[in-house]
Amino acid sequence: MEELQRLRASRKAYRAHLTTLYKKIIELKSATTIDELHIATLENYCQQLKRKKDILSPLDEQIAKAITKPEDLECEIFETEEMHSTIDERYSELTTFIEIKRNELKLKVT
Repeated sequence: MEELQRLRASRKAYRAHLTTLYKKIIELKSATTIDELHIATLENYCQQLKRKKDILSPLDEQIAKAITKPEDLECEIFETEEMHSTIDERYSELTTFIEIKRNELKLKVT
């Protein structure tokens, strides 16, 4: 049980960082002008999203294995899938946004 609490605390910290990262993404995307520096920062945020998902996936598996009650496992799976879907959606939205803004910058240069 102690191990389960430790794993959940670790995951909670990663999720808190994701929330902070989401806020930074929203703030940067809403800037009045987007330049190459903004795009580079957003690309870094994309990499961070991927890294967090890569860290959270095995952590979620360890947590699921440590859960003994079926009803707790069902809730755990649902929460995990929701979180991973959100990460995937944010990543997809961000990569599309970056591509659009990069193309807009190319048009301004030519």
